[in-house]
Amino acid sequence: MDELTRALLCEVRSSLGRQLDDAVPVLILRGGLLMREACQHILGDRPWGFVSTAPRSRGEPARIRCCDVPLPTGPLLLMDPVVNSGQTIVATTEYLTNRIASLSTHRLAVVSIFLSERGENKIRRSYPDMDLFTVYDRLPVRENGWIAGVDFDAGEYAMGGEAFRIG
Repeated sequence: MDELTRALLCEVRSSLGRQLDDAVPVLILRGGLLMREACQHILGDRPWGFVSTAPRSRGEPARIRCCDVPLPTGPLLLMDPVVNSGQTIVATTEYLTNRIASLSTHRLAVVSIFLSERGENKIRRSYPDMDLFTVYDRLPVRENGWIAGVDFDAGEYAMGGEAFRIG
């Protein structure tokens, strides 16, 4: 995961150039925790943001449970290793744009290792100008709703595979 995140951030750096100096990484929890170490290695010490969603049933829209994002001076990098339905990214973006007045003047980018075709389509419909950086894009989704070839839940993996939900 670290190597893929580092390679992906090098692509982000080549695209954003000097804008990356002021970027604020926003980890989408829990899976985003998998990207923190590599991100800190590439981007160094800087303010970080965190967003956590409430557990939901399949098909139910994503809801933001907790959000701590510093006021940006540059682009916001929404960091989530696996974007499947795109609902979490869209909900996070809506939440942030409704609460940070200056966000309309800042660039938003999704940084994800695995991006499904349906997730990309949902993000593009809602935010056509949003930058999407990924290693594996337009991946198909299986009948069970998981991305084909990605046989793990990034949040569970980030918690050592031992996490469970309360309530």
